[in-house]
Amino acid sequence: SKHKRIQANLRTAQIVVKNERHGEVADMKGWFNRFLKSNRSPIKKPLMDMTPVECSKIIKALDGVVVWKHSI
Repeated sequence: SKHKRIQANLRTAQIVVKNERHGEVADMKGWFNRFLKSNRSPIKKPLMDMTPVECSKIIKALDGVVVWKHSI
């Protein structure tokens, strides 16, 4: 459920890529991957290796990204 929340945050922030089958999907391999490796990420490891607490920290950071994107 936390992974779905991350995808929902990315879609809300309009961080999406085109997909033939589903139209637009969250940009997990592009923007999100670069975000996890950046200095702005609170946890610097692959999403699948994170604990639920670490996923919650990423979600909180993405909540800030959503607010920032909507304030522009």
